[in-house]
Amino acid sequence: MSRKNQHKHISHIPARAAAMLLTAGLVFSHLSCTALAAQTEVPADQTEVGAAQTAAEKLTPVTIPEEARINEAGSILSGIRIGGIDAPVPGMPFDTEAVVTTAGGVTWLLPVMWVDANKVPVGPVAGNSVYYPVIVFCLPYGTAMDPADGSRVLLDEQTTALFGKRGILSVYDREHQFTLILPGDLYLPAQPIGSGTDGTADSAAPVYTPSPAPAAPAAPTQDQDDQDQGSQGPTDEQNRLIELYCSETAKDAFAGSLSELGELVDLVVNSIQPQAVNLLLDKFPAFKQGAENGEIGKEISLYVYYAKGDQDGKAEHENAPGSALAYVDGGMITYTDDNTSQYCYMIGLNAKSFSVTDKDGKRVLNRGKSDNYDTAGSSNLDDLDNTMTHELLHAIMDDYNRTGMEGVASVAESQKNRDTDPEAKQLYQQTHFPAWFIEGTASQVENILQYRDDSFIELRKDYSQLTEEGKATIQDAFTGDILFDIYVNSGFDNNKYDKIYYDLEYADNTEVNHDDLLGSQYISGYLACLYLGKMAASQKLDQNAVTVDPATGKTTFSSEAIRGGMNQIYQDLHDGKTLDQEIQEISGGAYTSADNFAKRFIKGEYDDQNQIYVRDQASLTFCVDYLNYMESMAQGDQLANGSILFDFDKQYKTPLDRSQTASTETLKIVEDNGSHASTVDNDTALAGGGKSRSGPEAAQAQQTEESAPAEEESQTLTFPESQPAETSGQAARMPAAEVSETEEVQN
Repeated sequence: MSRKNQHKHISHIPARAAAMLLTAGLVFSHLSCTALAAQTEVPADQTEVGAAQTAAEKLTPVTIPEEARINEAGSILSGIRIGGIDAPVPGMPFDTEAVVTTAGGVTWLLPVMWVDANKVPVGPVAGNSVYYPVIVFCLPYGTAMDPADGSRVLLDEQTTALFGKRGILSVYDREHQFTLILPGDLYLPAQPIGSGTDGTADSAAPVYTPSPAPAAPAAPTQDQDDQDQGSQGPTDEQNRLIELYCSETAKDAFAGSLSELGELVDLVVNSIQPQAVNLLLDKFPAFKQGAENGEIGKEISLYVYYAKGDQDGKAEHENAPGSALAYVDGGMITYTDDNTSQYCYMIGLNAKSFSVTDKDGKRVLNRGKSDNYDTAGSSNLDDLDNTMTHELLHAIMDDYNRTGMEGVASVAESQKNRDTDPEAKQLYQQTHFPAWFIEGTASQVENILQYRDDSFIELRKDYSQLTEEGKATIQDAFTGDILFDIYVNSGFDNNKYDKIYYDLEYADNTEVNHDDLLGSQYISGYLACLYLGKMAASQKLDQNAVTVDPATGKTTFSSEAIRGGMNQIYQDLHDGKTLDQEIQEISGGAYTSADNFAKRFIKGEYDDQNQIYVRDQASLTFCVDYLNYMESMAQGDQLANGSILFDFDKQYKTPLDRSQTASTETLKIVEDNGSHASTVDNDTALAGGGKSRSGPEAAQAQQTEESAPAEEESQTLTFPESQPAETSGQAARMPAAEVSETEEVQN
């Protein structure tokens, strides 16, 4: 199950700009470079800025027009750097994201487009043509540039080189409120940048920065740890691993540093993946017992690629997602020769996501801050540890709770085509776990509060206190009023609120852009599963996950109790209970089913007469108290982790120790880079419960159908068609349909 576009600290402002540009085409037609009086030349000594920089860092300052230096009053950002853009490679897709970092550790993504020497927007990289980047720069909401930086941002050496000898031009677009950083002398003549016909300019005066003179080669340094990585070539063992698991695209990208690729595969196979499996088995006794009973697979495969997989005729390679970090791809495969079916899965790893280009132009692993490469632009190895733990929770559930994960209660159902068989689609909808449960459970075992801190900040935006420009203020603490307001309205009223949906009912909505469901699937899914774990701990284990000190009134939360509650849920589902039954039991009847829980979580029932939601006070209070408790667990600027695998007061960035080798007998990576058959028998794996149906219920229904008289027709399930919800805000927003059409979730 792929995790597309995840595990990066991104601001929704650049994301919106990217969506607008990519859907409407390049907006260069709105700009005209007729005002050149402000073009400036930057003295050569300004190409190195700041005492903290080393001689090896060559940074090119680019002036940002005055109007773009603030996005509402708020945090001051200093030392803004732009980098992380890969140079075009024939046969590979363009890199469409730049990464911004600051001296204070804030980071966000910027859209990048590409033009050729004729200023024509381009698609795939072709031949040996020369292409230039166009960077769309804007600040996150509530931030401003530090005046002490001289109104400049810094381009790293690799990014500057992409502009060649063209120089760099910065132009502010008032209509869209962002700055375009362009290849300079392509646009210096007083002519429209795009296809505009009126010759007018809706932009601030552009500022031109000439290309820096070529730098002299840097003197050798004493510390060559990063520089020498890969210089001696891969070991025999690394070569073996590369040949076993790596795509040709990965080998080509690491052609000058194959030992780096070999080290990555070695880390995954012999340290990260087995440690993550063992950790999950140790923390969840139900999984450990399942593994001992042969109810969780013993083997899994691995495929390591770069941006895209090989076009080698294998669907699992050709469909490798370019935007993923890592994922588990699983599903039932039916063999046409004998009509048998087998569940197969594979770990996919995008090597581009965890690597950078060093100063010698070689691809190397991102091990953290280094003088040899810009650490922005990719996830580091700590991110890989957490991503792998998240994905392996999916893989374990693919076997242990397969009925709900796969959405089928029998092998026969898996052989039906949901696209052409309405009954099969209806059965799938009743069996498949909701996306908020699938992603929420996996998000519980990673450092979600650190990874997705920007999304949790969204839950503190107070739209009842707006700035003069109509933007929400960010409060210091979470409140019930604000969380309720965001949960109910975000995604539905885009004129005022963010475009991200947080409502659980929309987690499986196929008519909404997948990226806009991040809130409902991962953020609200995480909170919802914590709440389920809390209720299960109380009802089934007689444990309190939430305690209040009577003397101080302080509320504390127990990760151990919540983890125990989730362990009980996994076991009950494995033993045949449906998620509907489980939720009804652990809530003491407060929620009657999974759909009812999703319908009422935080927002409560819908009051038809007053056309408002009345709030579900129990779940709302739990979420607000939990989020404020976790805020109190932060130490300085180091956020609490948020994983239920360890105590909630931990701020660790990774649960694993990459310096240690490990092995496992469960989901062990074998010598296979394609979809690999699970060792768990189909009947065993499909004996558990799904959302509203279980394997035993399906088997009984099948026996009843087969024993029925031939002239009698078996009944089919019918459900109402989904209806679009109103999107004009809380007062006018109507409840979502009880059943919505869904497709198989692969996230």
